[in-house]
Amino acid sequence: VDANRAFVFRPLHRILASLLEFGLANAKLYEQEATVPLVVVGDNQALSAAHLPVLHNGEVHRMRSAFVNMAKAWHLAKPANNPTRTAVAAVLDRLPAGTKTAFSFGELDCRYRDGLLSHLQSNPALDPAATIDSLVTGYLDRVQELTTARGLTPMVVVPPAANVKQRKIASTDRALFLEINQRYCKGLRATAEARDIPVIDLYRATVQIQSDDAVDSSTGSGETAERLAKDNLFIDDNHVLPSAYLAAFEGL
Repeated sequence: VDANRAFVFRPLHRILASLLEFGLANAKLYEQEATVPLVVVGDNQALSAAHLPVLHNGEVHRMRSAFVNMAKAWHLAKPANNPTRTAVAAVLDRLPAGTKTAFSFGELDCRYRDGLLSHLQSNPALDPAATIDSLVTGYLDRVQELTTARGLTPMVVVPPAANVKQRKIASTDRALFLEINQRYCKGLRATAEARDIPVIDLYRATVQIQSDDAVDSSTGSGETAERLAKDNLFIDDNHVLPSAYLAAFEGL
C-alpha cells in the first residue's frame, strides 16, 4: 500500500474493526425491529451510526451510513463545486423523497493540526469567531439547498467534543483549538435549531468539560483533566463508538 492510501485506509481499518467488535459485543442493541430509515451522510463519524435502531419523534428508525471519505463542512460551504459536493449529491440522488437525512460533517474541520486551526494560523488576520460562524452558515445553507431540491428531510449531526489528550496540544495552539471545537459545535446546534433542523448532538453527548470550566483563552491555562471528552464513548482521539449516538438520542 502506498503512503497516500495507507494514510486513509489504516485508520479506516482500525475504525471498522472497532465497530465490528462493538457490534459483536452488543448484538442485542441491533435486534430491535425498525423499518423507517434514517440516513447519516458524512465522514468517518457516519460509520458509527450504521444499523443502530433509534427512537425519534415516536418512531423507531434504522440508521444507515453513507460514507464520503475525508469530507469536511468546508467542502459543502465553499461556493465552487468540488469532488466532495459531487459525491454527496450522488448519495442524495439515490434516496427516496421524504427520507430523513442527517449530515455529519465538521469533525475534520475542527480537528487538531487540521481544518480551521491550520487555516486560521496560516491567516492570522482572520477573525476566528467570524470565520467559524461563516462556515456554519455556509454549510447549513448547502444542507438546505441539497435536501430541498430532492424533497429530503434534513437533520444535522453535531461533531463530538475533541477527545485529544491535553498533553498532545501545544500550549500555543490550545486556546484557539478549544475555541474552534466549542464554537463550531455550539454554533451549529444553535443555527440549525433556529432553522428548525433537528439536531443529533454528539458534542453535548460526549463533552466532559464545558467551556466555562475549560481554558482561559487569554492565558491558555485552566484545564486539568486529561481529556476534554468522555473517552469511553470513543474509538480513538477522534472517532466515536455507536454508544455516542445512542447517548445523543437519549438527549433529544
